Amino acid sequence: MKIKPIPNFPDYLISDTGIVYSIAPRANRGRPAKPIIKSQWMRSGYKAVSFQLNGKECKRYVHNLLLETFVRPRPKGYQCRHLDSNPLNNNLSNLAWGTRSENQMDRLPIGRDNRGSKHGMSKLTEDQAKEIKKLGISANKKVRKIDNGGDYKRIAKKFHVSKSTVESIILGRTWGWLK
Repeated sequence: MKIKPIPNFPDYLISDTGIVYSIAPRANRGRPAKPIIKSQWMRSGYKAVSFQLNGKECKRYVHNLLLETFVRPRPKGYQCRHLDSNPLNNNLSNLAWGTRSENQMDRLPIGRDNRGSKHGMSKLTEDQAKEIKKLGISANKKVRKIDNGGDYKRIAKKFHVSKSTVESIILGRTWGWLK
């Protein structure tokens, strides 16, 4: 296990397994560093720690502190990726900086994605989206013109969605992973 000082927080250390230690002289009264006791699991499912900085309480996610300490400061526009998509696993070997898109892609292999009918706002199932795609493609072949407004409107009415939703599905802007 490796332990390093946390940048910008001089009274604290962090291990590569995500344990935060206080080395503040007041808190430890001359004793060795001790694990911080104010860690908590947030509603988001991620572990956070609260500690003092210049007399003010500061709360930070453990996974971000780990990467900032052992890897580098967070690049602009990046977020912490849990490579196994498990927010409980705060081992350095499981963390990396990445884009939002990369972070979402990490969820796919274990089924934690919120695409399609898993999304809370979805009005359609995967089967309905496939049927819309099939109906839209057959409408394109029959009509042989670019503006399929009438056909899209008819399909939209059948599935109780908007014409733009139908168009997005047919053109692959949404539900594009479906075959």
